[in-house]
Amino acid sequence: MSTQGYQSLIKSKDGEGLHWTTDINFELPIKMASTGMGAELKPETIGQVLMRTAMERGEVPACRVMRNNKELIWTWTQFKNDCSAFAKSMMKAGIDERTVVNIMGFNSPEWAIAYYGAVFRNALVTGVYATNGAAACQY
Repeated sequence: MSTQGYQSLIKSKDGEGLHWTTDINFELPIKMASTGMGAELKPETIGQVLMRTAMERGEVPACRVMRNNKELIWTWTQFKNDCSAFAKSMMKAGIDERTVVNIMGFNSPEWAIAYYGAVFRNALVTGVYATNGAAACQY
C-alpha cells in the first residue's frame, strides 16, 4: 500500500490521534467508550488485576501442576508473592524498568510467575519458543 493510501485509510498524515507508538517510554491514553459496559468499567493494569484477585481470592488455588506424580498448588496469595519476589530479584540484579525481558521455557507456573514478575518490574516482556536460536531471540 502506498503512503498516501495508508494515510487516507487511517485518516491522519502525521500519526496524530492514533493510539500506537514505537517509543517504549511513551504512555498512551486509555480510550474509553462513552456509553455501555465499556464506559462503566474502570481500566486496570495487569498488576492491579493480579493484586486485587489475590486480595479477593487469597487461599483459593490459582494454578497447579503435576510433577513426579505430585500435585503442586499455588494459591493466589502465593502466586502474587512469587511474582513480587521475581520483580524484586530483577531489581536486585540491576535490571532497570522498561528493559526488554525474554522468557524462554515450557508452559509452567514458573513461566507465568516470571511473566507477571517482569510486568510488576515494569519491563517489556515476551515469551520465546525454546527452539528459537539467538538471532530469533534478539529480533
